[in-house]
Amino acid sequence: MFKNHQILHENREKPHSHFHSYESKEEAVSFERKKSMGFQLLNGEWSFSLTELLERVPEGFFGEETLSDKWSEIQVPGHWQLQGYGNPHYTNVAYPFPVEPPYIPTKNPTGYYKREVFFSKTSSERKTIICFEGVDNAFKLWVNDQYIGYSTGSRTPAEFDLTNVLVEGKNSIQVQVCQWSAMSYLEDQDMWWLSGIFRDVYLYERQKEGIYDLFIRPELDDSYTVGHLAIDYCFKERKDEKEYTIKVEVTDPTNSSVMLDETMSATGKEVSHHFKIDNPKHWTAETPHLYQLIIEVYKEKRLIQVIPQKIGFRTVEVKDGLIQVNGQPILFKGVNRHDWHPTLGRAVPLSYLEKDIQLMKEFNINAVRTAHYPNDPRFYDLCDFYGLYVIDEADIETHGMDIVNRRNELSDHIDWQPAYLDRVKRMVIRDQNHPSILIWSLGNESGFGQNHQAATDWIRSYDQTRLIHYEGESRHIFENELEQKNHATDLFSTMYTSVEKMQIEGKKRALEQPHILCEYAHAMGNGPGGLKEYMDLFYKYPRLQGGFVWEWIDHGIQQTTPSGEVYYAYGGDFGDKPNDSNFIIDGLIFPDRTPSPALYEYKKVIEPVTIEFSADNRQVHLINRFDFRNLNTLSAQFVWKMNGQILDVVAVENIDIEPREAATILVPKPTADVTHYEGEVVLSLIFKEPKGRFIYSDKVAWKQAIVKSALPKLIEKKAFSSMVEDEKLTISSNDVQLCFDLKTGHMLEWTYRGKPLVTGQPKINFWRAVTDNDRLGQDEFYTAPMTDEWYEYGIHQLAERVESVQVDEQEEAMLIVINSTQAAVSRDWGIRLEKTYRIFGKGAVEISVKGIPFGNKPKTLPKIGLQLYLAKELQTVNWYGFGPNETYADSCQSGYLDSWEKSVNEMFTPYVRPQENGNRMETRNVTIRNEAGVGVTISGTPFQFSVRNYSTEQLDEAEHTYELTELDAVELNLDYRQYGLGSASCGPEVAEAYKLYNEPFNFSFVLDYAD
Repeated sequence: MFKNHQILHENREKPHSHFHSYESKEEAVSFERKKSMGFQLLNGEWSFSLTELLERVPEGFFGEETLSDKWSEIQVPGHWQLQGYGNPHYTNVAYPFPVEPPYIPTKNPTGYYKREVFFSKTSSERKTIICFEGVDNAFKLWVNDQYIGYSTGSRTPAEFDLTNVLVEGKNSIQVQVCQWSAMSYLEDQDMWWLSGIFRDVYLYERQKEGIYDLFIRPELDDSYTVGHLAIDYCFKERKDEKEYTIKVEVTDPTNSSVMLDETMSATGKEVSHHFKIDNPKHWTAETPHLYQLIIEVYKEKRLIQVIPQKIGFRTVEVKDGLIQVNGQPILFKGVNRHDWHPTLGRAVPLSYLEKDIQLMKEFNINAVRTAHYPNDPRFYDLCDFYGLYVIDEADIETHGMDIVNRRNELSDHIDWQPAYLDRVKRMVIRDQNHPSILIWSLGNESGFGQNHQAATDWIRSYDQTRLIHYEGESRHIFENELEQKNHATDLFSTMYTSVEKMQIEGKKRALEQPHILCEYAHAMGNGPGGLKEYMDLFYKYPRLQGGFVWEWIDHGIQQTTPSGEVYYAYGGDFGDKPNDSNFIIDGLIFPDRTPSPALYEYKKVIEPVTIEFSADNRQVHLINRFDFRNLNTLSAQFVWKMNGQILDVVAVENIDIEPREAATILVPKPTADVTHYEGEVVLSLIFKEPKGRFIYSDKVAWKQAIVKSALPKLIEKKAFSSMVEDEKLTISSNDVQLCFDLKTGHMLEWTYRGKPLVTGQPKINFWRAVTDNDRLGQDEFYTAPMTDEWYEYGIHQLAERVESVQVDEQEEAMLIVINSTQAAVSRDWGIRLEKTYRIFGKGAVEISVKGIPFGNKPKTLPKIGLQLYLAKELQTVNWYGFGPNETYADSCQSGYLDSWEKSVNEMFTPYVRPQENGNRMETRNVTIRNEAGVGVTISGTPFQFSVRNYSTEQLDEAEHTYELTELDAVELNLDYRQYGLGSASCGPEVAEAYKLYNEPFNFSFVLDYAD
């Protein structure tokens, strides 16, 4: 049975929409499932035994024998690999078994679950059902040693009728779960291969003569002013001679007034009712107005069933070639979301589901694709409530067939069609009553074939209220250069398409279907870069209706070293072969749900207001990027600051701009004359989400303008003394002493009052710890790893040759000029360098660098800058520049110009796989000091810097954070420029504007002591 792809289930109940039934209206309006009919949650401790072969049933599984030492306890829901049984295994594309569908390996780890349940029957008029919300992979069920049934399809519910099996008192439930089945070929979804009962298990009761299924369709008429509520009811068991009635009540979003209250007869097993509601409030992701629907079922005037639902009136359609909600085109600012928890895997608690959605809303995200399977049913309740557009995706992916060049085989083979239809039907029917779901998706990366068309034909015959998505058909059209629209789907959908190609698609006028990016901006490690360029395209070309960043969360598995240090494991860390290493660490949030810098960047790029100051900063042009909300629903204020200090704040009341409209407003005059200040004056316009119905955010959208530049600081002239001894030059002034090696020109030390500040000579540096986007590339997207070129040309190991060191003692400063060459080992290229130290009387040092590349050189460099080491005790960082998070050339929109303070450790971004991180752009000055306030200050033309307790070499070599050991010093990088981030790990390379070409350069910084 487990090996047969045409046996999908035995004795499993027909699918139905997700709801709970109650005995009374009072209980129903609580929406608490624990109060519903006969609800008994079976989560918790189960007895468990794991065998290596499917056929080896452990002793004690049947009967009431005492369980042997081969049994232990396991938590349900959960995965056995995360509870000490077997190991997790990660692959992105490859099946971890031979590809010969439907055959599976003989070695097939099989979990046996067993627990006692105490049962008391409440009514002979009810059936008792057991529901398994999710079991990976396929399973069989016994109750009291009696075989009940079998089910496949890991991420949709499987229900069985236990009415005639359960006895009063103690009962035994036994479940056999196999790791591999023929259905494993359909569940290759770029995630950990984890097994077991991973979602809720519970008993519930259903009235035999009550509603078995209901399909609720609250839509709007063509004018979008009148609501039409259609409800289809399915009754499984009815006695036609009885009198049945249904009462339908709809109350407004505040439950303060009744919008509908009607009672109707309900004859037969299929019943439909239609109602009209004038001027209902519309449901959208921006305005998620929900009505409360209460359905009461009466049998001969006796209440037998109450069903509560939250409903939202909205219409989704492709109209004028665009996806429209309630007659308005929308723009998806979305993410792809896998279920994930760092210790529980895909057994995600409800509180974490809600945390995810709250974070999405806080960060301006309006849409989610359930990649690549239906989520926990309660997830959609939360999307309805908070307001997120959902692409609900079927539990189908056959990506591993690509490797053996049989991409379309399963999707185009008639023998597999029942499995495809089973998965699509179960998803659609379970989730059909959620207003948040706009689009059904047929699955992911499974080629394209007749089984997709069959699934589409069924959906279109069953549900005409939503659209259909599947990227595979669009891929088929583009790869075969077909000039046609999609037939199995309602929109074009592509993955990781470059900005240049998307621009071509945006310009197409003849197409009747819009285009979305179902995956883009691969958020692996430090990245993605280039988000702004995509959003600019989406705003420019209406048929490009947004996209979904890949992906929401890093799938790291929390581990602890023997010393107690927490880190996150990825592919290969459990001896799993084959594996795709850290390709599973590609989210906008870290495994513990801490937002990454990329999430802050995404929030800024998709903010709902575009703000542009006029050249004289007296006016500001505003574009309302909401699709449905007026800007007057946000609060706004102008803020003037000088070097981070607030000068004035002026609130702006009622900025009345309709959705997708624009207006220009005047900048109010500050109470103080800001032009008289010496420092840099920055004006900010900040929009906030008020506390209330929506998720609060203190910066929904913002923009800054420099009102007045800072006056240049004059370096104080002061006498200094110098001494040469043993080819070392020592310069003393005030409390500062600097020492240089006259042979190499290296600064040997820089001390203040006898204590070292700089402990390692400032060296010219062209290397960064490579990012995941530097070291990976994808042939599919015509990208090669940048490290191929960088390592080949030896940029990581340049050798220095000093040609001359010249000292010139002037009246105002001491000059030390070093001419040198840094050249690649075993290569014939290098960079001619001139580094000048200008030491002023007070002890300040200006370091100027000029460079001219020569020879058969690489086209690009990772970075250009200085690297030096500071005393370990300097652990507090104050800077004026972009913050608070790291910024890079193609990921700096979120950089907010202000004064900031963090510890050195807080400046470090702990990517699961260590790499380049912590860079801050547009810095005017930075001070790194000790607890006493003594330290080093660096200033100059806006520059970039990073500071950390680890070396670049350590970051390059480490595979996990626990492999990093703090230095006895602090590494400080002062950079002129860096290469962009891009998203070449799975997508386009760095855009041309953000590449760092190997060309002549010059830059300078001023170092001074701080006290």
